[in-house]
Amino acid sequence: MRIPTPRQLPSGKWFVQVRIKNKSFPITRDTKEECVNEATYIKASHAIGQLPIREKEFLTIDQLVQAYILSRENKGRSPSTVRGYIVTHNSHFNSIKHQQFSRIRNWQDIINEESNQYSGQTMVHAWGLLAASFRYAGLPVPNVSIDHERNRELPFLGKAQLAVFLNAIRDTKVELAALLALHSLRCSEIYALTRDHIDTVNRTILVDKSCVLDKNNHYVIRNSNKTKLSTRTIPIFVPRLLEIVEDKTDPLIDIKQNAMRKAIKRICENNGLPSVGLQGLRRSFASLCHSKNIPERTTMLWGGWSSSVTMHKFYIKLDEEDLSRQAQTMMLETYDLLTNVNATSKKRWKLKRFEGS
Repeated sequence: MRIPTPRQLPSGKWFVQVRIKNKSFPITRDTKEECVNEATYIKASHAIGQLPIREKEFLTIDQLVQAYILSRENKGRSPSTVRGYIVTHNSHFNSIKHQQFSRIRNWQDIINEESNQYSGQTMVHAWGLLAASFRYAGLPVPNVSIDHERNRELPFLGKAQLAVFLNAIRDTKVELAALLALHSLRCSEIYALTRDHIDTVNRTILVDKSCVLDKNNHYVIRNSNKTKLSTRTIPIFVPRLLEIVEDKTDPLIDIKQNAMRKAIKRICENNGLPSVGLQGLRRSFASLCHSKNIPERTTMLWGGWSSSVTMHKFYIKLDEEDLSRQAQTMMLETYDLLTNVNATSKKRWKLKRFEGS
């Protein structure tokens, strides 16, 4: 697919004009890359809509996916969803992107090769985007098998590790963001938070907005969350959070997401801790609630989880200390039970022997 080279305007913006069957589509964007992306979408979309099925088979995988993404954007999908599609497309199946659909035969081999690098859940999402693109174009979806149970390790912090982590992040630029993640907030929810959302009197956090990146990597504040249950009020259980926000003004978080991720990763490495990230801290929250016997329904409400299955599969992890303690308790209880059984059996045996004498 040939795209004209964008040129920079005196204003600093970039411009490109796409022509399709004597019709012009002028495009002006902030960056050259954005111009190219938009021009690619328009051309791919036109190709999908105008070609008969037998000719669509000769489009490349990239063209098919680009057209599908544009169709979803035109249907009103949220900026974060569209960006998610783009990130997924840019991250997976790079070896076949510029191959024509009709020339690819070994789909299962391609899936198997890609699966060596990613978890089963990631592969489901990546293949789902391809399959949706094929269906949108009216093409047959290849029959493939994905190992759904193949999951990479999901790191979290146990109780002893949390104590080390809390001490390590004290007075750093990432302390507030990390503490908010430990109260179950997602990254998008953390960056949408304002000082008014934290009630220091009642010691609660109101979560009712999200901050997401659109397809052009611009931050967008949404007056809604991931799901209805994501809008919630969370009790503050780490007093240090109250101390930090006491004199804070907006914006609460003044560090870029990538810089924050790198800083947290570095702190974990320097202190011999699992490399958790914000998602891992949210996972640590769920695991801590589980170890403290917080009712499952309460944990779901605090964390904004709509499915207990998702919460257990991806978030609740068992602390090794808890496992060791539970094993020791079970061993002692079993020992006591066997001791009592043996004592009872011995007593009965003596009784029978006495009665028979």
